[in-house]
Amino acid sequence: MTIRRTKAVLLASGLAALLASAPGANAKPGYVVLPGSHSVELNLEGSHGFRIGAGKVGRYFYFQTADQRSVATYLNLSPRQKGDGIKAKFPGFGRISVRFHPQGPPQREPPFFPQCEGGGSTKQRGQFVGTIRFRGERGYTSVKATRASGEVATSEKEICRRSMFDDGPDVESDRTELWASSRSKGRAVGFDASTLGPPEAASTTFGASVMERRLGVTIFRSTFTDGKEGQLVAGDSRPHPLSATVAPPAPFHGSAQFQRTAEGDRSWTGTLSVHFPGLDQVALTGPSFDARFCQHSGCHGNTIDGLRLPLTAPLLRR
Repeated sequence: MTIRRTKAVLLASGLAALLASAPGANAKPGYVVLPGSHSVELNLEGSHGFRIGAGKVGRYFYFQTADQRSVATYLNLSPRQKGDGIKAKFPGFGRISVRFHPQGPPQREPPFFPQCEGGGSTKQRGQFVGTIRFRGERGYTSVKATRASGEVATSEKEICRRSMFDDGPDVESDRTELWASSRSKGRAVGFDASTLGPPEAASTTFGASVMERRLGVTIFRSTFTDGKEGQLVAGDSRPHPLSATVAPPAPFHGSAQFQRTAEGDRSWTGTLSVHFPGLDQVALTGPSFDARFCQHSGCHGNTIDGLRLPLTAPLLRR
């Protein structure tokens, strides 16, 4: 499993757990629980090259937009509804009111991770008919439709060993990670960079996320990109280096410097920023950021999902 895919899976799993609010989702040490859920999802083409999805998971209804570099999810709570239709409003962004018409027999699918306990899902394809309206900030994408294809899915809980999400032959000795996060003025911003694998086959990825609330809608945006050698550099070889430099490729702009004093004080400075659809350029450095950096055995106990997933929890609680 590649680093980029591991991060995406952990992010999706974490969001699913929060949205489904699954009871008893706590795992014993060394294990990860991917909660069971019942979800409804439709997909269609938006403007300007974006795909747009909509649906419901647990208590949450969502619109989601995606292109090759970014994903934005707009979440809202609505009264519980019976059946597999969707009826929800997203103030300032759009609304959806559709009925589900099954097509063909339901399909049984195997677990996403065959090496885990449990899992598996039942999916029913069909057509959603009604009203679908969405317009992103500044019109970065929009859609108006009266029908869309989609599915209704019921997934069983999976219990997986945490070690299966590790990449590389030895994540303790072949691992470098930097992550920084900030919460300010109702917005949570995060950045991370990871290099995994031995020098001759190392893989580097960069990611950023921003979360905020607008007009009662929680918006979570993220972007990932692959990097290359030299774009994440430690200042020395110790497990917790005193300095590091990051200069990711597009869609990121600028660079950033991590500094840690012998007393443990840390700083995260520079010009690093990124553009998310619908937003102005978002700064990824500054005094409000808390940054951490490690490599080799110094990363033992840290997790790839340690940055993004905690950012979602306080903003989803209402």
